[in-house]
Amino acid sequence: MKEKMKEIGSFLFENILGVASDIAKDKGKELVGTLGLETFTQIGADVMIDMGGSMIPAIGPAISTYKTNKKIKNLDIMIQKIADRLDLFEERYGKQSIENKEILDEIFNMITDKISNTYQTEKIEYMVNGYLELLNVKNPSFDTAYLYFDTLDKLTILDLSVLKLSYSVYTPYNRESISEFENYQELEREFDIDDSQYLVIKENLYRFGLLENEVDAGIAKSLDSIQKAVIELRSTTESIYNQLSGKKVKLKALTSKSKIKLKDRDRLKISKFGRQFVQFFVAMQD
Repeated sequence: MKEKMKEIGSFLFENILGVASDIAKDKGKELVGTLGLETFTQIGADVMIDMGGSMIPAIGPAISTYKTNKKIKNLDIMIQKIADRLDLFEERYGKQSIENKEILDEIFNMITDKISNTYQTEKIEYMVNGYLELLNVKNPSFDTAYLYFDTLDKLTILDLSVLKLSYSVYTPYNRESISEFENYQELEREFDIDDSQYLVIKENLYRFGLLENEVDAGIAKSLDSIQKAVIELRSTTESIYNQLSGKKVKLKALTSKSKIKLKDRDRLKISKFGRQFVQFFVAMQD
């Protein structure tokens, strides 16, 4: 056991890069499946197999086998994605301090747990993208990283597609690289949903803080316009009253400031957090 520990480096992700390097030399090989979960346990990845179902006669072993194979497959995909951009991962990780590497290990351990348990394998690429982006952060924080990765873990691919489309609407110059759809009608056809379901998804993204209501965003501007209009109306009213009272004062005319038109902007658009979220997980890294 001690000999094995000597072969294993001090940091979890350092060892992951070693595994990714091996798989990069042999494209297409399912290295995690070949080595088994025991290897990942040795290098510190906290991947636990739920064997509780094995207590159920006949069905239990089948469920446990399915879950085990699913976890192995997910980790295979993760390693493949890292291997595809190995040079960039090694470059960024190599610039990190010892203290940062300790924090990054805790974060990566949390990520592997979410990856091994995800039902939608398409989300693995987003998580790998996010960790690569995290390697650019000078002072990584577990709490901040958890906020991002836990939010991603709770979203579906459909949720992400709607979010990316919202991002593209407000940043049209990025549309081709971010969203696969030109408009929401295309998205609805692809996922076979209707307008009511699309709205429910946007409301769900709103609850996560990824979208915001334009009424909320424009309320400060509207209040400022109302304040200016009230001041002008008061000033004009006083000048009329003074003239009627016989005072020689110039009558103040109303300007466009007194014309207030509150726009119906009760619709959801991407929030600041939503834009940061897309840029963190989705935007292609160079």
